[in-house]
Amino acid sequence: MIDLNFSREFFAAMLVTEVEKVGFAVLIRTFPDAMELQHPAVLIRGIREFAFDIAEGCFVRLGARCDGKIEALRSGISKSGDEIRFTAVDYVYRESEFRKKYVDRVVNPFLT
Repeated sequence: MIDLNFSREFFAAMLVTEVEKVGFAVLIRTFPDAMELQHPAVLIRGIREFAFDIAEGCFVRLGARCDGKIEALRSGISKSGDEIRFTAVDYVYRESEFRKKYVDRVVNPFLT
């Protein structure tokens, strides 16, 4: 069993093999009760706009800061079947591939 503590090193280890292919961050949330979005745990190649929200299990676009918070926006991202298309960076990624590689490895009662 993995002791998941949402550390930067944990997500960096999960994503290291895809750093050159994936242009988004992994977004974490406060838990167990608060549902406000936190800063991305890992910023990949300096791209801060896009993230995979592991609490929601979906891709989001990060908006501007507001009162010290980061708002999650879904504009700029479209989904067709299994493909996720990032219009701002002209990038397509298969959600099932991402979930198989990363999300399914995360075992935490607060995320299910």
